[in-house]
Amino acid sequence: MNRENTRKERNEKGFTMIELIIVVAIMGIIGAVLVPTFGNITNKARVASDVTTVKTLQRQFEIYNAENGKYPDNFVGLAGAEVVVNTAILEELANKGYIDLKDLKSNTVGAVTTYSVNFQTGGALKAKDGKCYIELTSSSSYATAAQSDANKDWIVVK
Repeated sequence: MNRENTRKERNEKGFTMIELIIVVAIMGIIGAVLVPTFGNITNKARVASDVTTVKTLQRQFEIYNAENGKYPDNFVGLAGAEVVVNTAILEELANKGYIDLKDLKSNTVGAVTTYSVNFQTGGALKAKDGKCYIELTSSSSYATAAQSDANKDWIVVK
């Protein structure tokens, strides 16, 4: 009788070890499911940002062409060859007010400053037949990018 009174007097509260183990296991399962999903969302956001950048630049090149009757010098390669959209092309667009160079990635070496487009997925901005695209250098970037755009015409893997 004495033992029963002691337990009732203490009125123990709390979780049993089994309950705690079950909760931790459930949290582990939820974490294992959600972590890869968040990583994929981040990659898709990067690719979406790059697609938007390319489409914006393409729009600016088209406006330039409509207003000037031609693309910037060296933008359209000879006989359909692809060209890297380089500093000279970007500066020509900036000088005429189509883009702002402060939005681009700059690299200064001595007195020379070069500009390039900063892509989240890596790669370089190129053009062929008056169309911009990202040339990706890694297959993992391509796999992510290929899932983001149904047209897939802006991606070339090297």
